[in-house]
Amino acid sequence: MTGPSFFMPSVVRRQFLVVVFLIISFLSLAPLGASPVRSFGYGLSAIGKSGISHPESTMGGIGLSLAYAPFSFPWFEPSLKGEVVAGNTSSGFSLRFVRAAMGFDLFRTLRHPFSVMTNNPSAWSVSLDIGVQFDFDRMDELPKLYLACTPIKLEDKDFWYEWCAPYLTLDCSDGGVSIDSWGFVLFRFTYLVV
Repeated sequence: MTGPSFFMPSVVRRQFLVVVFLIISFLSLAPLGASPVRSFGYGLSAIGKSGISHPESTMGGIGLSLAYAPFSFPWFEPSLKGEVVAGNTSSGFSLRFVRAAMGFDLFRTLRHPFSVMTNNPSAWSVSLDIGVQFDFDRMDELPKLYLACTPIKLEDKDFWYEWCAPYLTLDCSDGGVSIDSWGFVLFRFTYLVV
């Protein structure tokens, strides 16, 4: 395995610039709908991953994440998320991948069957994420398309709690689409600080 190069291929460089442009555009809109609640946080998660195209990448691990949700919309609330994951595979414990995604909370309701799971009053939402994932052991490959669904996301004024979130990474290179890996975020706890 060779280390990452500072000079990215033109396709990766173009995709990277598009992602940076979208992030900057998203962040510039924040003052228009600034939320009275906290919008920036960091999190810890327990993750499992099964490699389809590279079975040796199957792992269990922990993730450290950052989340930014500057709005407080009742429907289709956007957020930005970044996560780095370290895990244990047959080759040992090390950093495995990093992902960046844009999430959308489809709805939010205070009347839900999961209220017994938290001490404070919480809102239930379902979240969909789309983004990119870079695998550290395969830096010479193009980033993978990352898709996730969080069916149980509970939010209160200081925390997000997420359970049983399945995800897929898709390889869109070589003119086709194939499943690269799949997995679950078993639990993610995000503390909102600002």
